[in-house]
Amino acid sequence: TVHATRISTIHAYQDEGSIEEVMIFDNQTGFGDSQCSELNGRIVPIEEARDLIDSEHANGTRAFAPVVA
Repeated sequence: TVHATRISTIHAYQDEGSIEEVMIFDNQTGFGDSQCSELNGRIVPIEEARDLIDSEHANGTRAFAPVVA
């Protein structure tokens, strides 16, 4: 369910038209994974966010928020 939510969120941001970047929220459970911790708070282009969805852990907490001017 979380995976589907991530995909639909990115699609909605792209369809909106003015959102080009997202901020990543990751490792919110404190698990301590170094890759997830490094991504937390990072701002990336929406295309990169799509790739990061596929590299997420099966039970991961990665989420995205739009960056707006």
